Amino acid sequence: MSDLSIKPNFIILNDVDPTTIGLADISSWGINENQPAYITILPPGSTKAISLNFLKHNIMFLTSVNLGLSCLTECGEQKLQPLDDGVWEFCLKSNFEGIEKKRLYLKTDSLRIEMDKLYIKEGIEYNPNSNVVKALAEAEWLLNVAEANIRDGNSNKAMQAFNLAVKEVEKYSNCKDCI
Repeated sequence: MSDLSIKPNFIILNDVDPTTIGLADISSWGINENQPAYITILPPGSTKAISLNFLKHNIMFLTSVNLGLSCLTECGEQKLQPLDDGVWEFCLKSNFEGIEKKRLYLKTDSLRIEMDKLYIKEGIEYNPNSNVVKALAEAEWLLNVAEANIRDGNSNKAMQAFNLAVKEVEKYSNCKDCI
């Protein structure tokens, strides 16, 4: 049995911090207001989803620690690690079976930081003949293709375009004599 007034929904908050993903609840919980809600998270390249209690009417911050993706240090503490770039799948589930909201998210924070370094090294003098400028333009194009595929619900094509963008950036990110 389902109540149409229950409409799970959330937005993904984008930031340039590679260690955090924010989820903001914008749901209508109806008769499910006082019942628990859950979020399942499938990180890029993983086949095992992570399930967490979802904080209704709040912003929930996901990190390597609360997702169980970080390692213990020598002192037994956990240190925040960058979350992997790539396609993340989130599914917000109400306590009523079948009432859920699924979203795909292309996380690009770490790649964007590497691209920023190349933009800074290249400088403000635009040189359309520069191999770095061409690689960055190609990477931007591929990221736009990946994001379009995310909006279309095609995570495989999105990840394929994203991986090609990474390869374009990697050509120049560790190169001392390229710029």
